[in-house]
Amino acid sequence: MCTLQISQDVLPDCFVNEIVPSSNNTEMSIVRSNIQNMEEIEKWIKEFGAKTCTHWNVRSSNPNGVKIKKFVCHHSSFMKVKGADNKRGNTKNAACRAAILIQVKKNSPRTRYNDSYIKRDLCGIISIGNIHTHTLKTAETLRFLPTNSIIRNNFFEYFDDGMGIAESHKHHLHTLDLMDNYNENVARGDINPSLRTIRYWHDQWRSLHFGPRSGEGLLEVIMKIEIENVTENLETADSDFEEIIKTLWDNHNKYGSSVSGVGKLNDRIKKIRSKGQWETFLHTTGTNISLRRRDGTAIRVQPTSIARRKPHVTRGSKRLLAGRPAIGEAVSRKRKRNLGLNIQLNKLNAISHGKNH
Repeated sequence: MCTLQISQDVLPDCFVNEIVPSSNNTEMSIVRSNIQNMEEIEKWIKEFGAKTCTHWNVRSSNPNGVKIKKFVCHHSSFMKVKGADNKRGNTKNAACRAAILIQVKKNSPRTRYNDSYIKRDLCGIISIGNIHTHTLKTAETLRFLPTNSIIRNNFFEYFDDGMGIAESHKHHLHTLDLMDNYNENVARGDINPSLRTIRYWHDQWRSLHFGPRSGEGLLEVIMKIEIENVTENLETADSDFEEIIKTLWDNHNKYGSSVSGVGKLNDRIKKIRSKGQWETFLHTTGTNISLRRRDGTAIRVQPTSIARRKPHVTRGSKRLLAGRPAIGEAVSRKRKRNLGLNIQLNKLNAISHGKNH
């Protein structure tokens, strides 16, 4: 058993709240608030759960007349499998009896006469059950808190940036490390989702952007992608064709066009009767003009034959070099047979091998 202490610190700040003093019932706390409608009831219970690290599920609701809405702790047995029948081993079913009953009375002369709180516009009556059958603000309880939409959107942004399941989880932990109360934030399931939840979000994100992995939806996504690709290619072709027309006009104004050349081009265009002929015309127009033009082009040979050539031999189909070596080129390295010169140069003298050498 654990008792939830009700004070002004745990009540929502966006509402005017007043705790009704009571000395008889310690298991129930009564709070008066300026709640006016069902939307404000949802807002009040959401902020109260965020401040107390609890979560409350709707048990019953009556939006007509005196507006009534009852909430039960998410560790209650409502809509849950019994602990003995749970095959996973982890269960939120702690048979918790804590509940919150919120009533919104009408603001009328009769109610203002009978209820002094309504005169101060405190039409909401909130009855809070304080006794929980489980611990509060412990790791085993905080991990069952459901995630909110803000954390879900953050992970969708991680997936958009190219992160996977494990990488996005590590990145999120590094983000929590920069915040205060790291240990509590890591334990809370609403701030630090489990890998199973992240995997489910990743499947949702993938289905949203790429469709399902199999079935009818996959074919629809493939058709959608093909249509988008065809549309994009058509738009690109239209812009390129406009550029071609502009280039033709520029060349016509720059170089001029002969009557015979324009007439022959016109005759070929008029003879086109099918898509294939049009594609052939587009691919064969101007075939006599080289797409690559470089100065000093030469006949290509095998790389090995070039490597085997001696130094100073041309590397292509040009004429061989002849005549005196150019200034700066290397000369013969053979030692001279001149004793006096070699003594002055401090070099070895070449040895003579007979008269004919």
